[in-house]
Amino acid sequence: MLYTALKLQSGLKMVRGKVVQHLTRTLLAAAVIVIAAGGLGAPARAQTAATAPLLSSADFLQVMANLAAMDQRAGKVAAVLGQNNDVRRYGRDLGDDNRIIQTMSQSLGGGVSVPSANLAPAQSDWLTSLHRVDNREFDRMFMDVQVQTHEQAAAISQVYAQSGDNPAVKALAAKLAPAFQQRAAQARGVLRVSG
Repeated sequence: MLYTALKLQSGLKMVRGKVVQHLTRTLLAAAVIVIAAGGLGAPARAQTAATAPLLSSADFLQVMANLAAMDQRAGKVAAVLGQNNDVRRYGRDLGDDNRIIQTMSQSLGGGVSVPSANLAPAQSDWLTSLHRVDNREFDRMFMDVQVQTHEQAAAISQVYAQSGDNPAVKALAAKLAPAFQQRAAQARGVLRVSG
């Protein structure tokens, strides 16, 4: 029994690591080029470092749609499985929050369509694994992933807002970045209280 529990815990850490790894690659591929070119304050140098846009508008929108779907699904799980009242409240808010998609739809108007979510297998696996996490570990693991994910989403939004290839999507990214920063700050606060 103990061996099975340890193996499951190890498997969940691996799935969590893969999700964070996937999000990091997807969300921060552009940031590496920008940082190498002198940081977020140097979009002109970043453009000379890379001849093409860092992420296409279609890729950026797909990442945002996937993140919105992940947030809603994971939030609904946390609202039920969270052990701490603050984690459950954060989960309810996250599960009910469709501001990302609303902001996307309102900002883009009819010129660019908002894609449907298309979750990667690692993302689906992580959502499924939430149901198998030990109750004592759930809050810390869930909130830790929320902090990392929203910090990364804020970073890629900032990068795209400065160096993206579509003016309407750049404006959208500029609106989303502060919302992701706020969500990450909320998650850090809940993690401090519950962790």
